[in-house]
Amino acid sequence: MKSMITCFEDLSNEILYDIFEFFDSYDIYEIFSNLNNRFYYLIIHSSLPLKLNFSFLSKTTFQHRYNTILMSNIHRIISLQFSNHLLIDYFFTSFSFDSSFIRLEILTLHNTKFDTLISILTTLPFLPRLYSLIITIIEKIRSPDDIYCLIIRLPVLKYCKLSFELWNRNINLPLNNDEYSYIEHLIINTKCNLDQLNNFLIYLPNLNHLSCEISTLNSKQINMSIISKHFVKLCLKLEDTSFDEFEWCISCFSHQLQSLSISTQRDIEFLNADRWEKLILCQIPHLRRFNFRHQIITDENMIDYSRYHLLIDKFKSSFWTNRQWFFTHQHYKLKDFTSWIIFYSIQPYRYKN
Repeated sequence: MKSMITCFEDLSNEILYDIFEFFDSYDIYEIFSNLNNRFYYLIIHSSLPLKLNFSFLSKTTFQHRYNTILMSNIHRIISLQFSNHLLIDYFFTSFSFDSSFIRLEILTLHNTKFDTLISILTTLPFLPRLYSLIITIIEKIRSPDDIYCLIIRLPVLKYCKLSFELWNRNINLPLNNDEYSYIEHLIINTKCNLDQLNNFLIYLPNLNHLSCEISTLNSKQINMSIISKHFVKLCLKLEDTSFDEFEWCISCFSHQLQSLSISTQRDIEFLNADRWEKLILCQIPHLRRFNFRHQIITDENMIDYSRYHLLIDKFKSSFWTNRQWFFTHQHYKLKDFTSWIIFYSIQPYRYKN
């Protein structure tokens, strides 16, 4: 019986498109466009979506890609990624976002400058399909107010990830009461106090996933707005927050919360299993996934080892095991010679199969 050999060139267009999904569009152009006439027309004269990554390019290489593929294919671009503020500046002196970028869905701007970012954000409402926005600002900024306001006004945005450092954590958004965002998934990689966070979240009624770092220093016990009824997933990093403050904070989030990931430090009350059980049963009864990490300095003057082990042993009760929530701990030492213990979740359900 003769074996059948299939050549790459004989694959159907549909299969080739699936393969191309794993490549940057310029690499597809360079590798395949000169293979034969069929591939040339498939790549150059088709509606194949383009994903362009301009990260870590020299200006010369960028200009070549700009001239060979970008200029004539704006209408096909679904994803743009930059990681160099000089290339970002260069690109946006040549282009402004308008309806010609009719298919652009994902925009990633790493290491951009604040003033450049504001100019870009003002043009984004013209993009009818922009649902994902990732931003990293290279410099420390005084206030995120302008950024938040412009993001809230993006008409179809669903996913937003923001990374920056702040001089000032105060926030005052000059928005109308009837303005709101369609964002469903928000990641803020900077330390927020609760009142600042609240002033942003009130404009996100569709939010279902939030990841952020919260500080309770200088935060008032405000009446936070209850988060969207769609809210189901929360990831928190807490460094200077006590368990008492966390309890008050979590009460502001949806009763429907199903997934909680939390990283804490120092306050040993976070290792009070009985208190966690009461909190989960009363405040977040629908919780299905719980990822917990707590670090504490092991200086002999600061921690009683016997008490520590009595506390963590209580996380082995049926309340935890019945939910398939398991934990372990380990010791480690930093370069400054401070010793820590870390108590953290392990998740055997990831390895069932």
